[in-house]
Amino acid sequence: DSPSYCKFSNNIIHDMGTLSWHQDGDRHGIGMQGGHDNLIENNEIYNCMDGLVVYVYSTANLKNYTVRYNYIHRFISTPNYGISFNTNTVGNPTDTTGNKIYHNIVDGATYGICYKYKDPSKVYNNVVRNCSERNYSFTGVNNNEYGPNVDFKNNISLNPRRFHVYFECSNANVGHGDYLLVSNFNLFYPISGRQFLFHDSVVAMGDISFA
Repeated sequence: DSPSYCKFSNNIIHDMGTLSWHQDGDRHGIGMQGGHDNLIENNEIYNCMDGLVVYVYSTANLKNYTVRYNYIHRFISTPNYGISFNTNTVGNPTDTTGNKIYHNIVDGATYGICYKYKDPSKVYNNVVRNCSERNYSFTGVNNNEYGPNVDFKNNISLNPRRFHVYFECSNANVGHGDYLLVSNFNLFYPISGRQFLFHDSVVAMGDISFA
C-alpha cells in the first residue's frame, strides 16, 4: 500500500475506463497509494478519467514524489483530475515532504493541478489551461487536516471556466496560520470576474491577490 522507488517514464497511456468492464471510479492513467521517492516523467496521458492521482492514508507517508514533463489531456468523463495530490486522505499522513510538480501541461480537466498537504511542496513551471472548475486547486479539507503549504512559482494559467487558483482550508478545528501559499512570477490570462478565491473555516470565501 506504499509504493516506493518507482519510475514511470516515457509512456503513452490512454483509454483507461473506456471499456465496459472497467467503468468503476479508479480509471486513472496512473494511480498510486502513498509511498516515497517516486518519479513520474515524460508521459502522455489521454482519454482517461484522470491523469495522475496519488492517494495516502494516515498510517503512510507521501514524500519525495517528482512529477515532471508530462502532457495530460482529453478526459473521458467528469469530474476528473489532471495531476492530483489531494484525494481520499483520512487524517494526516506521517510525512509529506519533498514533493515537486513541474514542467507539466494539463489541458481540459475539471481540476488541473491539485495539492493539499501541510508540508512544503513545490509547484512550478507548469501550464494548465481550459479547466472547467479550477486550473490550480490547493485545498486541505479532511479529518483533522492542516491546510496546504505550496511554493507556487513560474506557472501559466490559461482560460479557466471558473478559477485560476482556488485555495481552501475548511476544517472547523483549523485556525489562521495553518496554511501557506507563496505565489510569485505566475501568469494568469484572461482576468475577468472572481477567479482567485480563498476560503477557510474562520474567514468567509473572498478574493485574494496574487503576484
